[in-house]
Amino acid sequence: DGKATAGRGSGSGFDVAYHDMTAPLEVIARRLRNHLAMIDANEEARERRNARVLQASFITEFGLEHGLPEVRDPTAEAMLSDFLLRVTEWGRRDRASAERVKSLNLE
Repeated sequence: DGKATAGRGSGSGFDVAYHDMTAPLEVIARRLRNHLAMIDANEEARERRNARVLQASFITEFGLEHGLPEVRDPTAEAMLSDFLLRVTEWGRRDRASAERVKSLNLE
């Protein structure tokens, strides 16, 4: 139907709930691709995202360079851990998938 959905779902249609790391890797990838397409389709949103990324990177690098202690984010770390688990599961599907995961050098 073309509408973006934020909730959990089967990953069909134009679902953009890529933060849900309980889904299979293919669904997460499709949702992320949908999310990026939605942002890229709107020039203002794309420019705002790009500016925020640059600002966040600058602030982080500046702070770390000048003694700001590195802060751990348990939520982000859990999401990354869950994502890497999905990648590992996907890599066990077949030899080609295993080779692709191995080439990512995620360790």
